[in-house]
Amino acid sequence: MTMRYTFFVRFIWLILVASLPISAGVLGKERQLVLWYEKFEAESAFTKLGQQFHAETGITLVVQHMPTGDLKASSIRAVGEGVAPDIIFAPSDFIGNRAILKLSEIAEPFSQPMIEGATSSVTDGGKQYGVPLLYGNHLMLYFNKSLVAESANSWAGLIAQREIVEGKGVNLIAWKPMEMYWVIPFLTAFGGVPVDDNGIQLGSPEIAKGLEYYRQQTELGVINMRCSYECVYEKFIAGEYAYAINGDWAFNQLKQKLGLDFGVAMLPKVDGARMRSMSSSITLMFPGDALNGHRKSDIDSFVRFMLTADAQRVMYQETGMMPTTTQAYSEIKQSFKDDPDMAVFFAQMEHTIPMPPSPEMSAAWIGMAKGVALYMRGKATGEQAVEFMQTHAERELRRQSETQK
Repeated sequence: MTMRYTFFVRFIWLILVASLPISAGVLGKERQLVLWYEKFEAESAFTKLGQQFHAETGITLVVQHMPTGDLKASSIRAVGEGVAPDIIFAPSDFIGNRAILKLSEIAEPFSQPMIEGATSSVTDGGKQYGVPLLYGNHLMLYFNKSLVAESANSWAGLIAQREIVEGKGVNLIAWKPMEMYWVIPFLTAFGGVPVDDNGIQLGSPEIAKGLEYYRQQTELGVINMRCSYECVYEKFIAGEYAYAINGDWAFNQLKQKLGLDFGVAMLPKVDGARMRSMSSSITLMFPGDALNGHRKSDIDSFVRFMLTADAQRVMYQETGMMPTTTQAYSEIKQSFKDDPDMAVFFAQMEHTIPMPPSPEMSAAWIGMAKGVALYMRGKATGEQAVEFMQTHAERELRRQSETQK
């Protein structure tokens, strides 16, 4: 750990403390919980719920947003420095790094009934390492009805619309081509999964076929390799793209921005096989074994508060992702029973592949990123790429295991 990083963490801590309202009282006597998160859509939810939680309990919630990709590394470093937050709110695959994050095991699960898949998304080896608040986190196909009247059902059908769409001066489709979560549906269409019950499976023939098909889209000029989240959100809203592959978290905002031009569809089929996104939960986790620390009682109060029906509804309204408690989920699903767009939302959610919160999955992401980058740059054949991914992921898994001893 560097002195610069230690200084940075402590500097941020001082800023957060200084930003608390003066009415909170003397710093040393104040009850507070520090929460770090990366999903920017949750900001307004935590603002509203933090105020309500403080009013009910007298405990101040201090929240800090971090960009996607920074939260895990920052949390790992903070645990090592002994300055970890009490809570992190992050995708459940963080649990794959549970040893180095020193995540608390949930020895006595909170009693709220959960929807199918929620509890398993935070359970590995028969042990639970988080409390899921939101479920889904899956990709869908959005389209602009002013540019394409009806969504294509297959990838070939989508490509067939390219000439008409580009004739209108817009691009066909946007997604984040080098973000592995967006690559997965192209692999699952060929039966490939990065991890199964037998371990890491990045070297399979199915993964190789999926990668080959993926690079073909580059050769066809379908993929914009410079596309970032700006493409799949802002430029899609601006009408610069007819389609965008984006997550369930963007559903409400896109529908509001596009109005009558908003369209949503299942991910298309490839040679008759449906593309499938992974799904996971967004979860409360407790680094540095915080759940068994001196703030255990306050953390317990916060978790129970966040699992109330009112808090779950606020999280859905602000993030667009489904709540995990059975009561809140059932109420929301029933309220949209006549909404065709939400019917697609739920259908796609049910047609996902749950992402295992395992060390193997954590290592697989790293192996995939390196191998796909080599392959897309033409530095490796498909066979070499999948062999590299498998080897690198297995090496990363061993490295993590040795580091955590």
